[in-house]
Amino acid sequence: MAWQNWGLPTPRPSPEPPYCSELTPKQAMAVYEILDDLMDVIWRQYGKDIQRALKHDRTYDAKDFSSPGIDETDVPF
Repeated sequence: MAWQNWGLPTPRPSPEPPYCSELTPKQAMAVYEILDDLMDVIWRQYGKDIQRALKHDRTYDAKDFSSPGIDETDVPF
């Protein structure tokens, strides 16, 4: 996965819903605003690097899909 290729830590799974359900609407709004501001700060600092990592993660080389153990003439269904 590209996270390791770029030296980024592997993302953790999202927290389970009970953590969010204990927030009041006011607390939820505060968390949302903090995360939104944090995203803006991160994007301004690392936007080009993020775009490069996303491009690298979403492009592929056709040779990556060729394997000597796969019969290309075999119908998959």
